[in-house]
Amino acid sequence: MRGISALVFVLLCVPSAAFAREFRVQDIPNGDTFTCLNCHGELEAKTFSKFGTQARQHLLVGGPVQEAHVDWTSLCPLDADQDGKTNGEELGDPDCTWVAGDPDPGGPVTNPGKGGAAQVCGNGHLDDGEDCEGSDLHQTDCLAVDAGIGELACTAECTYDYSDCSKPPPGWEDDGGDDSAPVEEEGCSATGRAPSALAALLAAGCLAAAITRRRRC
Repeated sequence: MRGISALVFVLLCVPSAAFAREFRVQDIPNGDTFTCLNCHGELEAKTFSKFGTQARQHLLVGGPVQEAHVDWTSLCPLDADQDGKTNGEELGDPDCTWVAGDPDPGGPVTNPGKGGAAQVCGNGHLDDGEDCEGSDLHQTDCLAVDAGIGELACTAECTYDYSDCSKPPPGWEDDGGDDSAPVEEEGCSATGRAPSALAALLAAGCLAAAITRRRRC
């Protein structure tokens, strides 16, 4: 019985992980095209894209920020990635008339948080300017791109992942991220995140305290 009490004590000490805000994908037109990559730099939701940062500044108020929806009306005419196209133009709503619940507009869609060739990264198609798109790669052998022996993979930015190559290009590093703004609690990703290192430290402290309590009983 004491063992169960100690376990409960430890579990209560561990902070809950920050869960998904995938409902925000439905707050913008054609949100399902890029899903997490609308607001984040990668599917693991480690960082915010420029559009994600802008979306956080245009939330409908009236409740906890974790439950707030995106105000598309104010976000639509802005240009998050400064490429000359508004967020609405990139997501198929150039006149900013779409509202949540409407069918997604037709036509081509680009990522409003990424300029240049990166605009179409994540749309499921291998487009001009991309090395790869998911499992679809222009080249699969490292030797074909003068990167030695091994097999190429694809990064979340639709560029070659040389981590399996014996001679990756100079300056290439498998850092698993980018220089976008770090994610905070009110993220809009479609995936949850694990507890932080601080949470693990607190859990260890709680476990030690629980063991001490058991010894004193």
